[in-house]
Amino acid sequence: MKKWLMCFVMVLCVSGFGQQVWAVDDPNVNVDPNAVDPNMVDPNVIEPNDVVENIAPVADAGDDITAFAGADGTATVLLDGSDSNDADGDELTYHWTWTASGQVCESNEVDPEIKLPFGDYVISLTVSDGTATSSDEVAVKVIEPYKFTMKFTPQTLNLRSSGRYVMAHFTLDAGFEVNDVNAKDTMTLEPYGLPSLRAQVGVNSEGLVTVNAVFDRMTLGRALATITTSTAKITVSGKLADGSYFFGTDNVKVLKKIVKPKKKVTPVRKTAVKKKAAAKKK
Repeated sequence: MKKWLMCFVMVLCVSGFGQQVWAVDDPNVNVDPNAVDPNMVDPNVIEPNDVVENIAPVADAGDDITAFAGADGTATVLLDGSDSNDADGDELTYHWTWTASGQVCESNEVDPEIKLPFGDYVISLTVSDGTATSSDEVAVKVIEPYKFTMKFTPQTLNLRSSGRYVMAHFTLDAGFEVNDVNAKDTMTLEPYGLPSLRAQVGVNSEGLVTVNAVFDRMTLGRALATITTSTAKITVSGKLADGSYFFGTDNVKVLKKIVKPKKKVTPVRKTAVKKKAAAKKK
């Protein structure tokens, strides 16, 4: 009697989501096609003892920044680290550091808004996913404002007198042209935040560019009514066409009361007084 040797050949097949099934070459043997080999391991399943490698985050401090300082010599700068990312999807923490006026400053916000005096800065951003860190830097340049000669009129401001306007008269340095001034931009009177009503740019007899800014007298008067001194320091600022600021300062004398003229007193002669006294005795 002829003996048949049945040889089963295991064929590894992929069915569905990474399942290993058995197949045999004997047509007389029925095998469940969905049977899973209990000895095979699904590579997509993470076991408790498996070590998952962390991918470090990537810090992005944004593009270099140019800002313009105002009359106070500082500029507001918005930093932006929102393009920093983590391939694992881990939540990131942010740490900005910079040095200004000799002081080390820092912020843990994604996009902090900071004030910087005019000058050049290198600001560092470090992000962390809790395991690894990454750093990036952004260069910031704050441009110094121009200070020009300014005369404020009237030089003596009576808060109770009538009048509609006050004016700031600028004379720009030699080399500036009319087109260098952004006349459409509103000028500001500080420290009261008073906006200009209008501004006019021209050229004086010496060929220098002039700027005349007009402000509301009553609004300024209400602000000056709160001061405790008789002199106020006025600062007016505007913008040039390239985005940089210019400013000027002047002192104004403030009168809070109307000065009434003294009444003219007619002197009485002594002889007349004696005659009146003698008449009364009679």
